Amino acid sequence: MVWNNWLDVMIGETGFGLAMFFFNIGNLLLWSTVGFVIGFMVFEEVIGAIVIAIVLLIISTIPMSIVSFPMGAAFKTFLYAYALDRSTGFKQPSRLPADLRGEFNTVITDLERRDAKRKVPEPNF
Repeated sequence: MVWNNWLDVMIGETGFGLAMFFFNIGNLLLWSTVGFVIGFMVFEEVIGAIVIAIVLLIISTIPMSIVSFPMGAAFKTFLYAYALDRSTGFKQPSRLPADLRGEFNTVITDLERRDAKRKVPEPNF
């Protein structure tokens, strides 16, 4: 049971990391383009435009970090709480809101209905 929850957390973490990667790519393209245009309008040279683009790109990582770190912490907390609830059979009062627990249950029910088997066997210690 613990092994299956660990795999769920790893798969969820990979999915969240991939989503953050795509948000970071969008952030990179947006701010480097804006910086290049502003730099070219101010300096009227490509080198000046590239410098401003790099500066704006570095500055733009601060708000992205402020947004992504709390989102990651909340995601990991919800996933961990769900794994704990599932391992105890939801006998204790749940730490998750009912609608979020329902979403997780729907995903697991869909996987079980499709006979999704885990490819990684449970380790024997």
